[in-house]
Amino acid sequence: MSDTSKFVIVYDQGSSSQNSFTGTLGYDVTRSINVGVLGAYYSYSTDQVMKAWHLPSYRIDLTGSFLFGQKIKLTTDLKLLGGMQARNPSDGSAIDLSNITNIDLGLHYLISDRASVFVNGYNLLGQSYQRYLYYSSRELQLIAGLSYSF
Repeated sequence: MSDTSKFVIVYDQGSSSQNSFTGTLGYDVTRSINVGVLGAYYSYSTDQVMKAWHLPSYRIDLTGSFLFGQKIKLTTDLKLLGGMQARNPSDGSAIDLSNITNIDLGLHYLISDRASVFVNGYNLLGQSYQRYLYYSSRELQLIAGLSYSF
């Protein structure tokens, strides 16, 4: 269990539960501008495992979509996760993981109703956070491509 190069999945063999309080709000400012917010608070109860490892106690998402003319669409996403704990593989104690702030942007050129060309940027702050203990996230990522719906 102390080998940090391996991820060990732990299942609670007893009775466990998750309760959440979630609220979402979306608003179409205009036909071309949409914004939204999601807020969630989570609580967990475990039976045989000390904590609900790696699960957040809160989550906040802010999203936006902006259409310029008929062809160019900009999407934004801000995610906040916090209150996560991990199990220390050496002694079994709980370790508080840092809160996560993630910003994503996407730019899409709509060729037709079915096809588009896109460029997406993920983790634009370039943070090297740990969503799972000792497994750092990828820093800045850029993805470009073509999408087509059948």
